[in-house]
Amino acid sequence: MPAELVGRAAELAALVACCRQAESAFAPAVAIVTGPPGAGKSRLLAEMGARVAAPRRVRVGGYEPDSAIPLAAARELLRSLSARTEGALVERLLFGSRTAAGDTLQLFEAAARAMTARPLLHVVVDDLQWVDETSLALLHYAVRAAEATASPLVVVAAGRPTVPADRFASALAGVVTDPERLLRVDLAPLDQRAGSELARGLAPRLDERAAQDVWRRAGGSPFWIEVLALARSGRGADGALERRLRAASGDAGRLLAVLAVAGRPVDPATLAGALDRPPARCDRAVADLLALGLAADDGAGPAVVHDIVRERVLQRLPSEAAREVHRRLAEELARRATDDGSLLEALEHGRRGGVPDVGTALRLARSSRRRLLGPAGLALLRAVAADADPATADGAALRRAVAGLAAELGQHELALDAWSAVARSATSPEGMAEAMLAASECALHLGRAVEAERLLGQAARVAPADDATAIELDARAATVHLWLRHREPAGREAARRAVRRARELAARRGGPAALGPGERRAWLRAHLAGAEAAILADRPAEVLQLTDELAEVAAADDPRVRLRALVEGGIALRWLGRNADAEARLRLTWAEARAEALPQSVLEVGASLAKVLHSRGRLAEAAEVLAECEALGQRLAEFCPARAFTPVVAALVAASVGDWRTAVGRLRAVAATEVDPHYRAHARLEAALLSARYDPRHAPHVRGDVEHALADAAESGCRRCGFEVTARSAEALARIGDLGSAHRLVDGWAPDPRDGNRALQWWGGQARAAVATAEGALDAAAAMWAGTVAAAERSGMVLEALWARQDLAAVVAATDRGRGAELWRRTGEEAGLLGARTEQQVAERALRALGVRTWRRGAAAGPPGLTDREREIAERIAAGLNNAEIAAALFLSRKTVERHVSNVLARCGARNRAELAAAWSSRAHAASGPEGVPR
Repeated sequence: MPAELVGRAAELAALVACCRQAESAFAPAVAIVTGPPGAGKSRLLAEMGARVAAPRRVRVGGYEPDSAIPLAAARELLRSLSARTEGALVERLLFGSRTAAGDTLQLFEAAARAMTARPLLHVVVDDLQWVDETSLALLHYAVRAAEATASPLVVVAAGRPTVPADRFASALAGVVTDPERLLRVDLAPLDQRAGSELARGLAPRLDERAAQDVWRRAGGSPFWIEVLALARSGRGADGALERRLRAASGDAGRLLAVLAVAGRPVDPATLAGALDRPPARCDRAVADLLALGLAADDGAGPAVVHDIVRERVLQRLPSEAAREVHRRLAEELARRATDDGSLLEALEHGRRGGVPDVGTALRLARSSRRRLLGPAGLALLRAVAADADPATADGAALRRAVAGLAAELGQHELALDAWSAVARSATSPEGMAEAMLAASECALHLGRAVEAERLLGQAARVAPADDATAIELDARAATVHLWLRHREPAGREAARRAVRRARELAARRGGPAALGPGERRAWLRAHLAGAEAAILADRPAEVLQLTDELAEVAAADDPRVRLRALVEGGIALRWLGRNADAEARLRLTWAEARAEALPQSVLEVGASLAKVLHSRGRLAEAAEVLAECEALGQRLAEFCPARAFTPVVAALVAASVGDWRTAVGRLRAVAATEVDPHYRAHARLEAALLSARYDPRHAPHVRGDVEHALADAAESGCRRCGFEVTARSAEALARIGDLGSAHRLVDGWAPDPRDGNRALQWWGGQARAAVATAEGALDAAAAMWAGTVAAAERSGMVLEALWARQDLAAVVAATDRGRGAELWRRTGEEAGLLGARTEQQVAERALRALGVRTWRRGAAAGPPGLTDREREIAERIAAGLNNAEIAAALFLSRKTVERHVSNVLARCGARNRAELAAAWSSRAHAASGPEGVPR
């Protein structure tokens, strides 16, 4: 090979420039190189690597036989990540000795964190067309993570122009939109000048005319130019390669066949076993192939030198001989397998050899890391299970394991069919009952109430009379009643019965830790159903007790169940009026979920934590948590959409720290697209309350939001949500003066105080105080608002207490302007300390209405002489807001805004708004420091 890369200078320069953008822009850079076989893609990647320094560089190689094996191409990348401190979770999920029931998304998140950590990582993908879909999804996920977190990462991929390559390039183009960080290179054949130069560089004996002839016969392909230039005959390209292949005879020929079928580097021990030859003979055969230029060895073991050579070898190999090689490779790989990846490779070779190994498939389906197999691995196992004889012990066990894995991966339609087939072929009542119970759960996930109940009934008729099965039946029946049939009394009774039996069983065994595997599963399912029933019935104390038990026991089983229990316990603490305790618990849960890199759990915990932080007045922290959830949600949406309460909580935080009108618009947009009535009700409710609190003139919109929220709450069938939406809707209606509707709601509002939900009681107090205020019963209203302030303070609801104090100030000011002004001043100061700009502006507006000055003149960050208020006006002019929008954002009249605008223009020496905006932006840019400097 010539020392210099010939004919690809422009492409190389573009690749180098793109890669360097990752470091300078502190963001991901992606390059996709495509070209036909022999176009020089691998050489171009090698030359790029020599010119771009990379603290970390890992190769991802695609191999045709592994293209259906999940994460086969990313194996080296994941091993590299697992060796680093940031990759400790990757190591535990894939290679650790401790059982880890992780799934693909958890692995993706853990790997993305390690990939985007410093120092900069370059991922070089070769033979993109053969990279399995799961490895491509991992790279896509990592690029999305790097883009969302402004982290440098380089991904350079080369392959043939195929549909998967185009799809991968298009997906990344949707993430990286900066053209300087996204490059697509299509390699064309070398032109005559470059082709002749390459030929003469490879074979200096060639004159210019002979070199041009080589270029012509090779069609401009660098690979064929090399083959022809080094050949000693004047034959064409095919003839030159055939001459080499014929020279590989005996052991070398058999070795070449094994390497071609394997399609990837093979270690010497596996080669010796597959060839059934002593290692010394294998070494000599490898040396012969290296000398002939038919094989290469980069340290991972010998492999066919190029796909063109491999394809030619496979064309010459009889089909039965190829199947025999597949079978021998399957035996060797299965015998030497140390991880699930090797077992999958063995399974695929066995399938191609016509002898799928049920034993190997069963090992994979029962692996503690089986969830990492993903849909592609599940498809391989299903193919083997379909051919397995269900009358044999291994065949029957494989079918059950595959059905269970399908359910674990969320493939509920497949799992339902698989479990139904297992039930039909079951030879014992126990096996039939187990399959029918599992099938009923799949039907539940699919929302098929009739089918779920039918399967539960069939299971009950054939099930053995043991405690674990009885608990399972009650727990699953409870879930169907609660979520599909909306029969809360029946669901609650079934859940209570399941929990009682589970506790009795655990007591007889000596505690939950002494339960057998089936009994433990039943115990967990009973407590999950019990917690769900208690939540719907608004029994926070019962929820807390059940989730505390559940979190302790689930720690040894599944971190997802534990995290879910901790979140539900935190919500119960909030309902019980223990907001500080809820904050402490959810902070710890947030840290645990992030440490485990469980994306969907992180979203669920983050939404609940942000809600509590918002209530506690920790608005900046809530915004940080929500920003992390939003970035995570964006990259999750491409792979596995996760629902959480995040958008509603984010709008509430934004309403306090930014423009409340924008927040209302966001809430209504969320409600318009949300399909779940539970989440939709809360979005509508919060929109109604914000509008009613800050601008009661929007009465028609408030009424519309309230009507939708009440209807959604009724549709959701959630008792607690029904009480909350009713009370808070009454408050909203009272604030806009609709006393008749407010009375109808609040008069019929009667939650059981014995349930202990202090949050509900507080909302009821707010509603009654708002009604009294609207009726003009000011003394009674003041007493009620003072009561809600005290109740909020006792519960640790800092922001809610501030809102109630502002309502109290408004009522007091109606009869005592001096005392009212003092109350307003205090709430304004408190709002300022919390960073609640909207609440602070409400206080300032009230004080101005009482004739109290609300801002101070002082030194300005912009032009000298501007007051704080004038700087706020100038900032909004620079942002492009008109006078009406500024008035709405700052709670000022348009006339006041017009006066401020005139003053700002005069003091800044600007003739119009455009000049002011330009001057203000210029000053802001200068104050922020030079571009690229941290500040």
